[in-house]
Amino acid sequence: MQKMLGVRIDPYTKKEVLEKAKAWLSGNTTHSLYTPNPEMLVEAHKYPVFKEILNRGDMNVCDGAGIALMSGGAYARFPGADLMLALCELAESQGSSIYLLGGGNRVAKNAKIFLKSKFPSLSIKGVHAGPRVERRTSGQAPLCKVISDDHEKLLAEIAMAKPDILFVAFGHVKQEWWIDTFMSELPGVKIVMGVGGSFDFLAGTVSRAPKLFRIIGIEWLWRLIQQPRRFKRIFTAIFIFPFLVLKSYVIK
Repeated sequence: MQKMLGVRIDPYTKKEVLEKAKAWLSGNTTHSLYTPNPEMLVEAHKYPVFKEILNRGDMNVCDGAGIALMSGGAYARFPGADLMLALCELAESQGSSIYLLGGGNRVAKNAKIFLKSKFPSLSIKGVHAGPRVERRTSGQAPLCKVISDDHEKLLAEIAMAKPDILFVAFGHVKQEWWIDTFMSELPGVKIVMGVGGSFDFLAGTVSRAPKLFRIIGIEWLWRLIQQPRRFKRIFTAIFIFPFLVLKSYVIK
């Protein structure tokens, strides 16, 4: 078992990730799929309860050039947005279905429109803006809290729809907490994946970095240019994360 800052990262290739997902779609068990990036690992380092949630994930796929770089090549990067699209393609070919949860009503609906145009035969069982999830600043459980009045109704609706894949876009920490907490109430779902801002990319709300930026691992620079308000988050990923990793190597 390989870990970075105490969080398990599964060293699968892209092909192996999709093979495991295909096997899950053929089974009857619900699985959690997370895509840790440097910022998430820093959060997990700060909040042990979040680290525990990530380590309970059924598969943790490396999303972040920083993790791949600091691992010395032990982890192959599979960006969350790319993995989501690959799972949609797999679902279409398998005759499986998906559900889009989160991102806000307009963004989620536009993401659905994009996916239907790209994968015409893909079955989309539902779209929901998502409940209101409040994050706590304490490192103690439960870390987050749902404060929407109709949350139980939403869970029942998803359970009735029985999508094979549920994509959850609440932003990191909130979405992983929600998946870890409520996955057991969605027995018909095969894969529950936290997708962060992927809906924004699909909906066209945020433009994704050019392919060259993504290939050489500087997608963060494009995001900073597009969204200067992300400076603190990017600083965490570019400077604090490698510092903590190097420090952990020295302490060992």
